[in-house]
Amino acid sequence: MVNLKLRDQIQESVYAEENARISKELDELRQKKAILEKDNDQQSQIQARVNEIIQVM
Repeated sequence: MVNLKLRDQIQESVYAEENARISKELDELRQKKAILEKDNDQQSQIQARVNEIIQVM
C-alpha cells in the first residue's frame, strides 16, 4: 500500500480509508496482546505461588 502511495497509483481517499482500517485493526491487536500478556503474567505468578506452597509442605 505504501509503495502504491509513493508511486501515486492509489487515490488519496482509498489510502486514507485503508490506513484508518489497518490502524484500527493494529490497535485492537495491541490491546489483545496486552490482555494476553497480563493473563500470562498472572498465571506465572500463580504457578510460582503454588510451587512455593508445595515446597513448604
